[in-house]
Amino acid sequence: MLFLLAIAIVHKDMPTTTQCNVFYEVGIAQSLGKETLVIKTKEAKVPLTS
Repeated sequence: MLFLLAIAIVHKDMPTTTQCNVFYEVGIAQSLGKETLVIKTKEAKVPLTS
């Protein structure tokens, strides 16, 4: 099966360990050249790269 897009949904009540797994999987998708879409609530924190 070929996936062309990775979608991540994050909300503020999601456990930190689950959020880490979601962002890890988004990173893997990006490294494979896949388009990514992150959908989050206003309160959810998204880690930034420096």
